[in-house]
Amino acid sequence: MILVYNYCVMNRMGLTKHNAMLSCAILSSATIFLLSGCGQSSDEILLDEYRSGMETFFEKVDDANETINSIEAGSEEASTELLNALDDLSEACSDMAELEVPDDFANLGDLPDEVSDYMKEAVDAYHRAYDGVYDGNFDESALSAADEYYERANIRIRKMLSILHGENTSEQ
Repeated sequence: MILVYNYCVMNRMGLTKHNAMLSCAILSSATIFLLSGCGQSSDEILLDEYRSGMETFFEKVDDANETINSIEAGSEEASTELLNALDDLSEACSDMAELEVPDDFANLGDLPDEVSDYMKEAVDAYHRAYDGVYDGNFDESALSAADEYYERANIRIRKMLSILHGENTSEQ
């Protein structure tokens, strides 16, 4: 968008195509530099990075949810598709827990680590439950444990989302 606008402005000013493109590149680079946080404090940069990381995390959670909900339960590949989606979700939780939490969100406490730990436990238990399904070795107790860990992770994800939105979570 910026490139197109700058090119149009340069073109109207009568610059040659080469000069217009060069000027456009310089102006665009300057614009991007200015928009990228020049003059921000380290706290503001950390906050921006955290927000970006959390946005990526919640996008991955949504993607995993869509994938899981689109799996045809009766298909031969259902358990493999489910386990792959859960592996991706566990990785997203682990990546999220590695983000440095800025002071503005210090009230998250240990929630990011708990989400990651519970999701890892859930996915490990889902693997134990479903890995033998094609051999007739479905593990019902592992599925029960997986569901419990998964619910614990999701409760904490919802609580994190509330905190990030500035909602009071003391009653939850």
